[in-house]
Amino acid sequence: MLLGSEAPGRRTKCLGSARASEKVSASALHSENRGGESPAVPSQLSASTQKEAEAGDRAQSSTPNPQDPPGKEDLETAAEGLPSAALRPLSPRRRPCPPPQLLAAPPRGRCAAAQPAQPDPCYDETGQPRRCIPDFVNAAFGREVRASSTCGRPPGRYCVLAERGEERSRACHLCDAADPKRARPPAYLTDLNNPHNLTCWQSEAFPQHPRNVTLALALGKKFEVTYVSLQFCSPRPESMAIYKSMDGGKAWVPFQFYSAQCRKMYNRPSRAPITKQNEQEAVCTDSHTDVRPLAGGLIAFSTLDGRPSAHDFDNSPVLQDWVTATDIKVVFSRLHTFGDENEDDSQLARDSYYYAVSDLQVGGRCKCNGHASRCVRDRDDGLVCDCKHHTAGPECDRCKPFHYDRPWQRATAREANECVAHLASNRLQSKYFGYFH
Repeated sequence: MLLGSEAPGRRTKCLGSARASEKVSASALHSENRGGESPAVPSQLSASTQKEAEAGDRAQSSTPNPQDPPGKEDLETAAEGLPSAALRPLSPRRRPCPPPQLLAAPPRGRCAAAQPAQPDPCYDETGQPRRCIPDFVNAAFGREVRASSTCGRPPGRYCVLAERGEERSRACHLCDAADPKRARPPAYLTDLNNPHNLTCWQSEAFPQHPRNVTLALALGKKFEVTYVSLQFCSPRPESMAIYKSMDGGKAWVPFQFYSAQCRKMYNRPSRAPITKQNEQEAVCTDSHTDVRPLAGGLIAFSTLDGRPSAHDFDNSPVLQDWVTATDIKVVFSRLHTFGDENEDDSQLARDSYYYAVSDLQVGGRCKCNGHASRCVRDRDDGLVCDCKHHTAGPECDRCKPFHYDRPWQRATAREANECVAHLASNRLQSKYFGYFH
């Protein structure tokens, strides 16, 4: 949708009077057809002006509505004697092209041609190739999340915990998937996050260990992930894990573990040191696992934080592989409780313990190996890199045909590593296509 522009009103001319026809010039009709241009026109009309006046008298006697557009007879009469270039049918004046900053999407057609060419980030001012990368985005935004447990099917009660000093209270509500005002679907995880009007996905009540609750998110293609974060509407879990997949969800590798009991829950030491020998291993930490705050708590995992080679990422294939993911999975393993789930009124307590998340984010860039500045949709509506530097593939991970003079390499800040056409391949290609000319 275009913003900041209005559709101009349809301009009409009354060609019915002799007085108007005496002032009709080729420039007026020509500018209508050319959208306001001012080409050179003859200084006088032909002798058919008298005929136009007579036609105008006849039209005036029929008392036309001055707001009506000119009819075919009017055009034919007014066009007699004009140069052939002016004999195109009249059309409404073209919309002006709005400034590009006011457009919600790239311009098309005539307006696209009118926009100044934007410099290609993959080449410098002299046309030499250089490394380029897509914009940093929240790759989870608007994407579908598959949840293994969601409240409301069937409708069920849940209670919200609150504390005032040493006093603890509960306010109970109904979760009903059939009622939009009471539903807590997974779509709320990746919609527009408004802190003044939070919408939360919520699991069924009391899915306690050993039962897990999982959230699975497909990113659409390979991304280089910088962080994974979750904003909670309930207390944060006592134990949870983040996993990644590089093959569309077929195989999963752990990214990070959170637990107050790392050894018991995940058989890993708490806060194990990271060295160059284990840069590609997930660690377990007991940070961010306290029961408080009861709502609004955040867990944010940075994929490169504490990794020794992070400062030299361009030259670390291990870390480049470590941050690459096509899918993200979050597994909630154990709830935090106050220990009252087994007391006399245990059902009320159990209805107070569940997982609820308002926002799931995956920050990163479309993986293009330094050979593209953006990702686009292909014919099958899949997400692929808009490859430059004579590269090809969903991640620009190979050279185009006939460009194998040197092996493919990832672009770096110092070297674009553009694929180079092979001289012998060029000769063979020219000879091959020469048969068809």
